[in-house]
Amino acid sequence: MSKPFNISTDFDNYNKYISATIVCVTDQINCERIIKRGREIADKTKTNLYVINVDNGSKRDIAAIEHLFHVSKEYNAVMNIFYNNQVLDTLVNCVHEYHAVNIVSGMPQTVNSILNKLWVMMPQIDYYMIGLEGDVTVISSKKAAINQ
Repeated sequence: MSKPFNISTDFDNYNKYISATIVCVTDQINCERIIKRGREIADKTKTNLYVINVDNGSKRDIAAIEHLFHVSKEYNAVMNIFYNNQVLDTLVNCVHEYHAVNIVSGMPQTVNSILNKLWVMMPQIDYYMIGLEGDVTVISSKKAAINQ
C-alpha cells in the first residue's frame, strides 16, 4: 500500500492570524500598488493577506495576471483567481471564508460599482481604496489602521 503524500507550497503555514485583509485586483499591471499597500495594512492590522481576482469571462490580460501573481508572492500574499460571473457573491464568500476585516482595492469607477454594493452589504469591514499615486482613502466603521 502506498503512502499518501502532501503537496507542499510556500503557503502551507500561511494562516498566521485569525483575520484577513483581502486585496481585490483586476487584470491590470498597475494593481501592483494595491498589493503593496495591502501588505502594509495587513502588517499593521496583524492579518493574513489574500489577493483576489474574479474572472467573469471577459477578455483578460494574462501577462498582467501573471505579474500580479509574482508580486503577490513577493509580498507574502496568497493570490486566488475565481472563475465566476457573480463577482459580488464571490467577494462576499471570500470575506466570510477568510474572516476578512479589511478590503483593499482601487477607486470605484462608478456609483454602481461592485465596491459600493459591498460597502452597503458589509459595513463592518474597513475599506481602503488606493489611488493611482498610492494615496489611501479609508471607509471604516472603526478607527483606520494606517496613517494617511
